Amino acid sequence: MWNEVFRELQNVSQHCNGLFEWDLSMEEKWGSAWRECAKCNQSIYRSKMFNLYEEVASIKRGRRAAKINLGLQVGLQHTPISTASYRKICMASNIPPPSVSSLQHTSNAISEKIEEENMRDLQRQREKIKRIKSYAGKILMLLTFKLTLNENSENILRQCVNHRLGPGMLSKSAKSANTQKVEALNRSIRSTVLANVTYARNITGRVHTACHKVNHGTGNSIVILCEAAGSPIQPGTKVAKSLKQIRRP
Repeated sequence: MWNEVFRELQNVSQHCNGLFEWDLSMEEKWGSAWRECAKCNQSIYRSKMFNLYEEVASIKRGRRAAKINLGLQVGLQHTPISTASYRKICMASNIPPPSVSSLQHTSNAISEKIEEENMRDLQRQREKIKRIKSYAGKILMLLTFKLTLNENSENILRQCVNHRLGPGMLSKSAKSANTQKVEALNRSIRSTVLANVTYARNITGRVHTACHKVNHGTGNSIVILCEAAGSPIQPGTKVAKSLKQIRRP
């Protein structure tokens, strides 16, 4: 950005010795992101507006979303912090907070994306469990069963397999609903949905976030959901390394 501004000023006035500064009268706020232009304090030069954020690629018409706004909402969904509380944190830090409507609009959109991603993930988890149980059943039969190959033994074997791996049994065990897993999910939900706070519009997304966090761990869950939201975290960065250090909930 600054290289472009320097070149433009040289074309306008080669002998200008002015200093660059932000033109605060022209700045634009976009959630937690900003658009700024530079001006020279000794000439009439003003640059074009520059985005101080990364945009999300989109084929839709209109203004593209800022990645920082999407990632922020993914992070908020992993905590009990509401949008109102986040605005208080910004103001206490002397940072101009995003508007309530902007935060809520983005929160609603991200909540839907999280719900969709978690539903796809749960489907993958179910298919994985089915494959594991199917492989385990085949290995067990190879190790323990010796049957004469005839029609009667084939029917008996089919009944045994259906008893353990049939649709009815798989539907009962597919979710692996043991006590520890259920308690872990309950604790995760309580950490994102406080009992004394009403999340009227995005409680569904927060519950799906809690479920996704239990299945993948907090760090991996944030990485996966940011990717699904359109704000991927680049591997190898300091943020990615910090997320790897976060323990499971």
